[in-house]
Amino acid sequence: MKRSNENENDFISENNEKKRKIIDENELIKKFLCSNFYIDKTLLIKDFIEDKSSIIRVITPSGYGKTVNLNMFRYFFEMNYKDENNNENKKFFENLNIAKETKDGESYIDLYQGKFPVVYINFDDIYLKKSFDETIENFKRFVQKLYSYYGNIKNENLSDYEKEMIKNFKNCKANIYDLKVSIDILCKYLYNTFDKKIILLIDNYDSLILDSLNTPFFNDLYSFNQELLSNIFQKKRYIFKSFITANNKYNKYFSVTDLELQKLLFEFKLENKSEKF
Repeated sequence: MKRSNENENDFISENNEKKRKIIDENELIKKFLCSNFYIDKTLLIKDFIEDKSSIIRVITPSGYGKTVNLNMFRYFFEMNYKDENNNENKKFFENLNIAKETKDGESYIDLYQGKFPVVYINFDDIYLKKSFDETIENFKRFVQKLYSYYGNIKNENLSDYEKEMIKNFKNCKANIYDLKVSIDILCKYLYNTFDKKIILLIDNYDSLILDSLNTPFFNDLYSFNQELLSNIFQKKRYIFKSFITANNKYNKYFSVTDLELQKLLFEFKLENKSEKF
């Protein structure tokens, strides 16, 4: 069964020179963290922008494309911090579905691509240790790596206390109280530096909590996690949009639909084996 918003005309014969190609260039696959090939889900970008909710949460099983889509978001929205006029990632989207979309006479690529500071957080990268204190030490290193990603961006609009905290984050010397505001401070830091609101992408936000369910320090870690997230979203004025995890209307972007499967089988010349899928 095809989705109601899919067009059968998208499935074009091999002899048609306008046939849409599957994007399987090695660089694109590597950047979006795909396994073997990439299925164009870039219209999710349009839905994300047009959704009136400032925070969108997606809930799907592991392996359904959450990380791929978040990486797609990152490379679509993220600006070049060293040279705002040098848009290095535009080339990845020029032949994808989002390139065909317009708003008020302008393309979505011209309006939104490479225009925002992006904060991407994958909680799977914070490894659970044998104790709460050891896990917090791991989180310190995670925050250090996160801040280091943005290099030596100068900002004179921060207080001396905030500048000292950023220094401690980069040197892995922050205390637990400062760690609870580490992501909030990073969003403020980028917002004040570039005078642009943030795209916040949080992947697997509950993984650390789920991993710690049977540990004696679950309550401490749960409280820490809740305070960390609360501090981010209490001051949403720094944030343009957040994509965390999914309500049902976004399910079409996670996993493969029947029509997309037909296209894959056609491209790989496996039409006669469709019954096996």
